[in-house]
Amino acid sequence: MRNLSSVLSFLALSSVSLLAFGVPTCAEKPAAAPPADAFSKMDRAQTLVYNLNHVANSTGFYLLQDIRNIDTMDHDLTKALRQVQEVDKTFGRLRGNPDKRSLEAVSIKIEKALNSRAIFEEDLKDAYLTLKSSIQETLVNDVPSKSK
Repeated sequence: MRNLSSVLSFLALSSVSLLAFGVPTCAEKPAAAPPADAFSKMDRAQTLVYNLNHVANSTGFYLLQDIRNIDTMDHDLTKALRQVQEVDKTFGRLRGNPDKRSLEAVSIKIEKALNSRAIFEEDLKDAYLTLKSSIQETLVNDVPSKSK
């Protein structure tokens, strides 16, 4: 348990020093994962919790991937909205009814999606931060049972 706390402390300190002093050189870079002996001292339950955010195709991986894809979604929705608005305006003008908006319902739905996208992004970021802190708290406060 003591090694796990020291590993987590090391990771926290290295993150703070990285932020304080800039990008480390190759010689100063901390290991991407705790040393192999720290993993050997973790039991299965601790490893499962740790891997929620530290391996490919984990919960943390999917949350970060979706956060990155939010920008693409925002861009695509904005383009779609502009296209619908321009086509609706041009169609009305070409048919002699410039004030008639037959695609306005679609525009409203896309605008609603854009507004809910911002809320969705905040929820994803909050979920990721909560996941990180929950993993750290769980591992630091963990007391393995001696029922073996």
